[in-house]
Amino acid sequence: MSKISFLDNALQGKHNKTSYLLTIGITLIGGTLASILFIVLLMLVYFLTFRTTVLESQINIILFNPIFILVMVGVSYGIFALLFYLCIRFIHKRKFISLINNRKNINWVRILKGAGLWAGIMGIYTLISLIFNDGTFSFNFNPLQFLYLLILSLLVFPIQASFEEIFFRGYLMQGFGLITKKPVVPLVLTTLIFGLIHFYNGTDLIMSISIVYLHLYWV
Repeated sequence: MSKISFLDNALQGKHNKTSYLLTIGITLIGGTLASILFIVLLMLVYFLTFRTTVLESQINIILFNPIFILVMVGVSYGIFALLFYLCIRFIHKRKFISLINNRKNINWVRILKGAGLWAGIMGIYTLISLIFNDGTFSFNFNPLQFLYLLILSLLVFPIQASFEEIFFRGYLMQGFGLITKKPVVPLVLTTLIFGLIHFYNGTDLIMSISIVYLHLYWV
């Protein structure tokens, strides 16, 4: 199929078009609907428990609360990851680790090295921004809220990042590898899709375009 054995993992189990359409649909559409339902139920329980009137201002305060947002991100991506895992195991009938590498175990040392390297890069970038744009920063430290955010971040972001990377860099990349024998095509396609999906992560048009550019650059 290709000269890259990782892409050849797509040949394991069922790898027809129906399996891919079902997995993508159940994971993304099903996960989105389940997340919306969970948020609605959570809001309903909140207002019924505290017997408060449902006001637009109260809803906005809750929805834009950093802790609530992190919880929702964690729940949503947790649902995505669970549905995705079940689809891989029972629709594709293949081992989940085949989407990560060709080994029997995950190389956690390499993952931690990569995370440490990226943390260092972001730390340097933040330090430079602080030095040259100190007027845009303000110190506002709340120990209790910081602790909540720290714990949630350590739980939520690994789930979010792992799902996105495995889904795009593993599942979709291997899927595109079934169509073409040129490994660069799956790499470029998944990178482009990933970058476009995250286009609006920026605070403005220039930053959004730079996000897509950086994804393509690292190809």
